[in-house]
Amino acid sequence: MAKEIWKRIDPEEELFQKCLLDFHGIESCKSTGKIDMEWHIDLYLGNGLSVDVKSQKKVNGLDKKPSEEFTWIEFNNSSGRRGWLYGRASHIAFAMEDYYLVVDRRHLVDYSAKVLEANGLINRDGKLLAIIKTAAVSYEPYKVYTRNNLDKVMLVEIADLKGLTHLIVKRDADRCRKKS
Repeated sequence: MAKEIWKRIDPEEELFQKCLLDFHGIESCKSTGKIDMEWHIDLYLGNGLSVDVKSQKKVNGLDKKPSEEFTWIEFNNSSGRRGWLYGRASHIAFAMEDYYLVVDRRHLVDYSAKVLEANGLINRDGKLLAIIKTAAVSYEPYKVYTRNNLDKVMLVEIADLKGLTHLIVKRDADRCRKKS
């Protein structure tokens, strides 16, 4: 019998799950570690949808606070495997300070492909081009970066994601703020 892959308890996933129930009456259950790792699904919702929850990201490593204007999209993860953009979750929930922006993952895939094509960053076979190897402190949106030659990520504007079909889930931000 195969041993179950352990899944760490992610505070952002727990808060999203609590906010879904408290503010919107939507029940959910956590995925297994194996499903999370292989399919990039954190939660299954009672309405049949599945979600991969993304915590709020800093643009640059030296930023003091996460960005409300930008986030990262992952094409390949740090192991070189397909990133969460190509997982099996039906939706991606991006944490912001006061809410979660929940977008249809397939719309996000289409959006990403259009951005890559418009910027000449993908060939006819779908292979990413012009990847910037970096240990930089400063990043520009709509360029593909790698830190270890395996991961492939792109910085995008949150405003663009709001242009996709989306919904807003109220976030209990006070629960996440660090006490000083």
